[in-house]
Amino acid sequence: MKWNLLHVICLFAVVICSNLTVFSQETDTLNEPVEERYEPISFETHLSNKGMLTDIVWNKHFSPTGRLGIFALTEYYGQFKAEDQQNQFMVQTYLTVDIWKGFGVVGGIAINNSTGFNPVFGLKYGLPIRNFYISFLPRVEFLHNFDAELETFLSYSKMFTDKWGIYAEMEGVHNWSLKYGFHEISYLRPRIGAAYKKFQFGFGYNYTTYGPDKIKEHLYGVFLRTELGR
Repeated sequence: MKWNLLHVICLFAVVICSNLTVFSQETDTLNEPVEERYEPISFETHLSNKGMLTDIVWNKHFSPTGRLGIFALTEYYGQFKAEDQQNQFMVQTYLTVDIWKGFGVVGGIAINNSTGFNPVFGLKYGLPIRNFYISFLPRVEFLHNFDAELETFLSYSKMFTDKWGIYAEMEGVHNWSLKYGFHEISYLRPRIGAAYKKFQFGFGYNYTTYGPDKIKEHLYGVFLRTELGR
């Protein structure tokens, strides 16, 4: 079946309504205080064979135990060569609402160098499991190409001593134009390396495909990451 904007909106509506039903049935549980969260600001830069990618992620609730918050992401990529540059940037700012056990809804704006300003609506799900963390962020942009996008994130972190440990992560995005019915952009960004105190560093690889023809780009290099707010 060929998916269009109406199908995606209907799917979002069904999921939201079903979870809101559970939410209303669990009123007593939800009225209990929510545990205070650890919400650092993450900063990462990836120095590759062609350029440098930097991203900053800010995910905060308005109150330590509240359900309303803001998610903000700033990402920019600059190439080393002065000629024929293809520099990129992306900014996302969403209002987030927690509904039930890691599941929530998001709405806000996304701005990038390709399509400019876009209002966005989506879902979010995050689940910490011991040393692992996994999250999903499906969303739809409602201007220009009516892009549907799924972002996934998986990380693993374990400290072996007070100072040293291991860190690994995988971030993936798949973006599809609902208006024109073709692939816009997809990427995988694996990272693996060491952790020292509040810093993580090691090998990073960015694999990206662009457009309907899925033109491939390979970026190899090293990354440095930290979390502010500890």
